[in-house]
Amino acid sequence: MPGKSTYLARAVLNHMLRTATLSKTGTDYISLHTADPTDANLTATELSIGVGGYSRVGVSVADASWSSPATSGADEYVTNSNPITFGSPTADWAGGAAITHFGIYDASTGGNLLYSAPLGTSRTVLNGDNAPQFAAGALVIREN
Repeated sequence: MPGKSTYLARAVLNHMLRTATLSKTGTDYISLHTADPTDANLTATELSIGVGGYSRVGVSVADASWSSPATSGADEYVTNSNPITFGSPTADWAGGAAITHFGIYDASTGGNLLYSAPLGTSRTVLNGDNAPQFAAGALVIREN
């Protein structure tokens, strides 16, 4: 099931029930993937940073960046409050392969995967396309 990564689940458990503390970043970074990165963070699924104009997009960790938590069924969730726009493609992203998932990392490169989920609709991004964007409310981050 898409959602919280193994890294984040362990960090929360250690923070809540053990002596380790969980620090949050000032910025989280949205990534795009050609397959499910899984909870274990299979980074090979992410598009190549720096190729064709692709890079992760930073989003401030702030109340203005994400909605207040809401309930849907058994899940609690938040959504992005503002559009999240990637750079303009200067080459076919992922060699023209379909982008199927997004992730949220704690760093602009490398780092730890926090959350991931499939896109509602996969997308191919080609050289000259408009900059890919998640409209406000399009990214849904769930906890259950």
